[in-house]
Amino acid sequence: MDRLPRQADSPGGEAGGPDSRAVFAARLTALFAAARDSTVKSVIRAANTRLRPGCTPITAQRISDWRRGNRTPAAFESVLPVLEVLIREVGSRPPDARLDAGLLDLKRWRADWQAARTSPEPAVNRGRAPYHGLGSCRQAEADLFFGREGALRRLWDLIIAAESGPDPALVVLCGARGLGKSSLLSAGLLGNPGAREPIRITPHDDLDAVLDAAPRGHRLLVVDRIERLFIKGTPEETQRFLERLTELAAPQAESDSAAPQAEPRTTVVISCDSAYLTELTRQPALAATLRRPTMLLEPMTEAELREAITRPAAAVGLKVEDSLVEVLLHDLAVFDPHSPIRLPMLSYVLSQTWAHRTGSTLTLEAYRECGGVDGAFAKGCELIWDRLNERDRVATRHVLVALTFIGPTAAQRDRISPDLLIQESEDPAATAAVIAWLTRAQFLVRRKDRIELVHDLMLTAWPRMTEWLSEEREFAALRPRIEADAREWSRQGRPPRLLYRRARLDDAMAWLRRTGTPNRLAREFLSDSMARHRRRLLRRRLVQVVIAVLVAIAVVLAVALFVARASTTEEQRGAAVSVRAIPGDQPSTPVARTGTSALALSSRP
Repeated sequence: MDRLPRQADSPGGEAGGPDSRAVFAARLTALFAAARDSTVKSVIRAANTRLRPGCTPITAQRISDWRRGNRTPAAFESVLPVLEVLIREVGSRPPDARLDAGLLDLKRWRADWQAARTSPEPAVNRGRAPYHGLGSCRQAEADLFFGREGALRRLWDLIIAAESGPDPALVVLCGARGLGKSSLLSAGLLGNPGAREPIRITPHDDLDAVLDAAPRGHRLLVVDRIERLFIKGTPEETQRFLERLTELAAPQAESDSAAPQAEPRTTVVISCDSAYLTELTRQPALAATLRRPTMLLEPMTEAELREAITRPAAAVGLKVEDSLVEVLLHDLAVFDPHSPIRLPMLSYVLSQTWAHRTGSTLTLEAYRECGGVDGAFAKGCELIWDRLNERDRVATRHVLVALTFIGPTAAQRDRISPDLLIQESEDPAATAAVIAWLTRAQFLVRRKDRIELVHDLMLTAWPRMTEWLSEEREFAALRPRIEADAREWSRQGRPPRLLYRRARLDDAMAWLRRTGTPNRLAREFLSDSMARHRRRLLRRRLVQVVIAVLVAIAVVLAVALFVARASTTEEQRGAAVSVRAIPGDQPSTPVARTGTSALALSSRP
């Protein structure tokens, strides 16, 4: 991270030094911060009453240029009324041992101004891109960030009020997707932090490791896109992270702050998608913060859009045709001011117009050549897609879809290690080439050891991408779960016990048949799961066949036994009948008696 100059970096401003303009600008910002309750409007009103005859009236734009280092006052008398008002305001407050006494010394201010005026004018680099395309405006591009001066002043007012209050110095910036929260924080806030050490992280970074590597001093910690905690983090992880932020932002006792082991003071600024504001309000760690005013970022006005179009070009020595400005504003009017693609589309089409410029002027013809607001992004994506062969197209889809996470309301960008994507791909060489190429084309951006899509516009403005995500939506939470389970299976040496069984396997195979994922590891995981399932089915069927045969044998044996018993009984019965039919076996007395009776009857007359 580049360290910006602070007021203590230059004792009196070395004449002609390369940082003299930046030092003057940083000290002026630090003086505004020390004045705390003084807004720019109140300073302008009071300063204009002190203005020397013949001096140009002080405006918010002139102060903004001075604080940014874009311009240095032509005469010290031009900025002197502002300094007098601010020094008087700081002097009326209780003494603060942490305040740099040089901020209240007008002789020091004159010396710094003189050093800034005598330093050489910064060279204009007409080859430098004035627009950042789909990526957010970065901290190093603070001199190209225009149109948000009012929002930046309101944010600084909240920060200064939070730092001077009894509660944790923690400020929440809310706003809809695509309104420029990340650019406001990076280029606007961290681009000119005054006496604070600027640090920017995202929720899944190692917070303590980042803080340990940061310079000591009053830190300004920006946590961008806090909603990622609610999308992918567990409730326990979310609570621990927010409690740690509150602990860092807590005010320190004077005795503690002087201790050698005391943790440096930290001002924390959180940005949150307004769609997740309800989730934020449910966090006990932020209860006190959310009871105080938070800042809701509003869409840019037409005047602010004009500045965002013309002033970055002017900063690098280029001009913008008036007709182009009017057509751009007319074309943007078809978008709702809160649309998440309005500002990204403007930034992208301006970057494409700059690429098609003629000489030192951005023209209407160049704007129309690149497709205009309506079709510039989709046209650019399709032109790139048409240049790919079939092998690279498969790898491109694999990379782009893998870098998304379909949440409960909309698709979100995700961060993944490029090495992991390459290892899991069926074609590692093509995947590595595609990642490198997409990064050069600024469709992907690298964040330390991970990559992500450059902007949410990638998810909505390219019809081909929306079609891929539509196919994935039916299995919204299934793909990341399958891929995570496959990674764990591979990490543990591919044990059979981690393979899917029937309940999960049916859904997973339906996803595989529908999407045909090129994730090699996921396919191997499901293939082994299916093979194991088939073996289990085969064993089960063999057992069933054996049981059926045994049952059949038992039935046959039972029938045979029954028939045998029946035959034996019949034979015994027949034998008994035969025995009764033999004469010699009949009793003699009854026969004799019968014969006597017969003779007696025959002798009767």
